[in-house]
Amino acid sequence: MIKKLLLSLFVVFLVLGCSPNVPQQEVKEKANIEEKGYYLISFGRSKVEVPKSAKIILVNGEYAGFSGCNSMRGKYDIDGNKVKFYIAVSTRKTCPDIDLENVFKKLLLKVDNYEVDGKNMILKSENQEVLNFKER
Repeated sequence: MIKKLLLSLFVVFLVLGCSPNVPQQEVKEKANIEEKGYYLISFGRSKVEVPKSAKIILVNGEYAGFSGCNSMRGKYDIDGNKVKFYIAVSTRKTCPDIDLENVFKKLLLKVDNYEVDGKNMILKSENQEVLNFKER
């Protein structure tokens, strides 16, 4: 069952990556973060390097992600601009950037709201930016 879910999320991720760009005006009218793929670009406003290729996609209350070396998936709740993430499962490979991966996962669990700025998704904790993503 887990293989089917991961395969389904992977297919959705691929399809969304090939979808046409949405005009900027439409993005502002519908600040929805679901059914889009995002790449991590920064930890909040810090200049700390982020895990290479870290990404996430949110679909129907479940997300799949890659934290640089390990895959992760879990559930999320969303209500307006409020969002809460729960990690259900993650691979446990030993990686050179494991500390950065751990920061990414820890910050994701602290998130309580978000905002969309054009093609950027900004995840926040207590209204402080903690994770910034760029839409694919």
